[in-house]
Amino acid sequence: MAAAAAGRSSSEDTSSADEDPWVRREVRREVVDARPQIRSQLSTTNEQVAVRRSRFKQKRKFPAPWTGCGDCATKCITCCGSDSDDSEGEDLQEELQDFLSEQGNQGSTTSLQFLLPEGSYMEGVLPLRYGEESRPYLLLNKVNCPSMEVISEHIHRTWRVERPKVILSLYCETDYFSLWKRRKIYDALQTGLIKLASTTDVWLVTNGANLGVGKLVGDAMKREKARREYIVVKDDEDQPMLRAIGVLPFCPVAHMMPRWRQIQDEVKEKWELNPDHTHFIVVDDGSNDNYNAEHDLRLELQHHYRSPRQVFNVLPGHTSKKRSIPVVCVLVQGGPSSIQYVQECVEQQTPVLLLKGSGKAADLLAFAYEEIKERPPQEDWMQYLRAELSRRIFKTFPLLSQEEVQALKESIINCVNDSIKEDQVFLSTVEVHSFHDELENLDKYILTAILKAQADVSDEHVVQSDLQLTLQWNRPDLALSEIFQSPYFPDTIKIPPRLFEKALLKKDREEFVELFLSQGFDPQDYLTKNRYRRLFEKADDREFMKGVFGAMGHNLPDFGVLPDNFLMTLKKVICQMAEVDVYFFGHENPNKGRPNMGKASLICFSFQKKTKVMMDLLLWAILVNKQRLVRIIWEQTEDPIPLALFIRRVYMSLTKYVEDATLRREMKALVSEYEDLAVGVLDMGYKESANKATDIMNEMIPDWKVKTAIEVAYDSKCKKFIAHPCCQKWVKRKYLGGISVKKMAAQFLPSWLKILLSAFLIIPMFFFIDFRFLRRAEDQKAQKKREIVRGSHQSGLHNNVHLNPTYQYFDRQLEEGCETSCRYCAGYTCSCTLSLCMLNFCRRVKALWTAPITKYWAHVLCYMIFLLLLSLSGLLPGCGSTWLDVTISLWMTTSIVELLRTIYRDAEMFHHSSSQRNFWTYVETFLLVGFWVTHFLVKVVGTRTGFVEVQDAKLLLAIMVFFFFLRLLYVFAPNSLSLGPRLVML
Repeated sequence: MAAAAAGRSSSEDTSSADEDPWVRREVRREVVDARPQIRSQLSTTNEQVAVRRSRFKQKRKFPAPWTGCGDCATKCITCCGSDSDDSEGEDLQEELQDFLSEQGNQGSTTSLQFLLPEGSYMEGVLPLRYGEESRPYLLLNKVNCPSMEVISEHIHRTWRVERPKVILSLYCETDYFSLWKRRKIYDALQTGLIKLASTTDVWLVTNGANLGVGKLVGDAMKREKARREYIVVKDDEDQPMLRAIGVLPFCPVAHMMPRWRQIQDEVKEKWELNPDHTHFIVVDDGSNDNYNAEHDLRLELQHHYRSPRQVFNVLPGHTSKKRSIPVVCVLVQGGPSSIQYVQECVEQQTPVLLLKGSGKAADLLAFAYEEIKERPPQEDWMQYLRAELSRRIFKTFPLLSQEEVQALKESIINCVNDSIKEDQVFLSTVEVHSFHDELENLDKYILTAILKAQADVSDEHVVQSDLQLTLQWNRPDLALSEIFQSPYFPDTIKIPPRLFEKALLKKDREEFVELFLSQGFDPQDYLTKNRYRRLFEKADDREFMKGVFGAMGHNLPDFGVLPDNFLMTLKKVICQMAEVDVYFFGHENPNKGRPNMGKASLICFSFQKKTKVMMDLLLWAILVNKQRLVRIIWEQTEDPIPLALFIRRVYMSLTKYVEDATLRREMKALVSEYEDLAVGVLDMGYKESANKATDIMNEMIPDWKVKTAIEVAYDSKCKKFIAHPCCQKWVKRKYLGGISVKKMAAQFLPSWLKILLSAFLIIPMFFFIDFRFLRRAEDQKAQKKREIVRGSHQSGLHNNVHLNPTYQYFDRQLEEGCETSCRYCAGYTCSCTLSLCMLNFCRRVKALWTAPITKYWAHVLCYMIFLLLLSLSGLLPGCGSTWLDVTISLWMTTSIVELLRTIYRDAEMFHHSSSQRNFWTYVETFLLVGFWVTHFLVKVVGTRTGFVEVQDAKLLLAIMVFFFFLRLLYVFAPNSLSLGPRLVML
């Protein structure tokens, strides 16, 4: 037997003199033979720990002194922690705590090594009969048993077992467990246990036997091990270790234990240890027939871990925290001893989950719990309950006597009454025979039992621990119903940034991101420079991001630490994807290094800071190909329409860089999806309030050169969005420029004639033009200015706002007021001075002349005059009029200058996508320059110097007249950057 004796009992020492010396030599030989095996296992364990330590050092990039003792680490953090750009003390506290725990400092607040008393224990490894590997065990003497503090330290330090997040104790006597008729129940319970063990560090505590609940848990562990063998895992830390600990009595497994003591009588039942358990704790109470000897030890184990314990601090200035490990007992079937065990668990305030429908004791407790919970405690009803319980107990346990039945009945009633308090409930049930397979969702009921059994739910550490547990088990429904919607949830508790980061990074946790954002988590406080970089480093899959970067000429490693210049490279990639010149992250100050910052950057930083942060998160989710997370973050933004167009633009650019055909089809589908989302949101807003929806079109998108949403949609050829009635209304309002033509005045005159008469004669504008829309537009500008100034106060840019000339104009506009009371606005009585009235009169004249509709009709009129002069020049005999030819040349010169200005403006606003759009503009400019040069050399100079015949000049004029008459069609049906007529200033 390969076992190493760490201590001998006193009884063994006294009886050793009577034994044969040959026997003593054999025992000593067994011990010596077992030492190499123990050393090899310990060396293997140390190598694994060393690998994890090296991986941790490389991943966290801690300074060298941190890897030493705890004192050195604490001293180092005092100087290193203050230099952090993000002041991430809590992140360093938790990460360094995990690192030090791997070195053995997790079990206690001190560094003392606990020693088990001599003669109270035996430890070693057991070569199990049905297993290929040996399992460590700890055999304890119940008479001289050490404290649970000593035992737990031995488990953590000697066995190298980390502290669990949850302890799940499954209890049932082996004599009172029988397989269900439906195999589906057995499989569903195993599936629920596997789901728990694969999401967080859980200890599954059973009797460790290869029958009953022990075999059920062992088979579940075996299934999970087989599954993990065929799955390629990126890192060993990504999946929690499987821990199944068997706590069992000595007498049924004495035949498998090393020489400990003599068994006087023949044991009535022998157990085989389940080979799929990882550790065993055996309890010997000195008897030969007590199969519940481990009962007290299991209760002590539960009480020890669920009691709050002090946590070691690694950062100065952080107060110590008391943390407890949630412990839940699950009762599967069971006998009379199980009822006693549940009652003692309730007295310890340990939550118990009853598998209702599994049979025996679990059904009795579930029946009493539901009856007492749902009905009022009346005397006649209690008599019925007692009688019904007696009948059910007799039916379940027919071998019990009358006195035992009465005692068991009172124990059940007392247990249920003690489990229901005002703010705490320690009993809960789950239906085994449910149609919806509730056992597969065992984590839901275990979490509910943990949350309902808590007393102080207003403590910040308790709430954060509960949120972390729901996040690990991926139960956003419980986080919402049991934590955030709890009547005891304090409003002062904030969601820690570390939990939000875990929700972003962990797989299938998008609903938690939505939950945290909807509960008021501010991403501005989270998204710092280092954290944004860490999001890319800890991404699950870099394949998509690496492919995009590679297509743009940048290389990234497959895993590990990213290059130091990664954020600068990321900016270049974003500028190329979003087709912008400059991009600023939300944690950056665009005014730094750019003292002459323009209006666009100022507005983006001071007024739309939160939108910028959400854009950064969206870009990260897009680059790591988390499409569902992109949708959820977009739904939580305050500017859904501009950001939907922004996402559409990015996905449209990604279709050029994605090589995989399937991904390219997905990107194209997402382009259509976000176009529909933008149209859908706009349609909802337009139906609710047409004016507000139209005002949204004027909001600027950050990093898009002060472009409005409709301009971005036009630039990205979002036809469905532009065709919306709200956009058409915006186009009409933009085209009118804040003025409108009065229909009732001089109805026989067309609108274009009224505008031209008002523009050239001035006086008719008092009769034909209405300026009420202009007053509304000015009020909106003033309100916009107030909001920008208010945002600048929050971001510390108040002085920069007032120094900008653009905003000084707004100040003058507000101070010089009188728009709402002047008779030039809408015919109201004026109470202002003559100077202010003249000022407003000049504003109206300026508004009339700068309105796009006025420019358009003035341009049409001038173009008609130009065509008339050009035709007249061709009809005149001989060389014609010199002044007329010079006038035509100058007129063509102004047209060329305007076209060049338009091309330059388009290139500035649409740096990446203006070439295709301006192709015909380039052709038109080239033809105009050719006609201008030819007309000047042939008609103005050539005919008068005799180098060109008059007939050739007439032919040139005929061609020019034909071209400019065809160009008239283009003049009447063009589009400009603001989606109105193309304004050509002559």
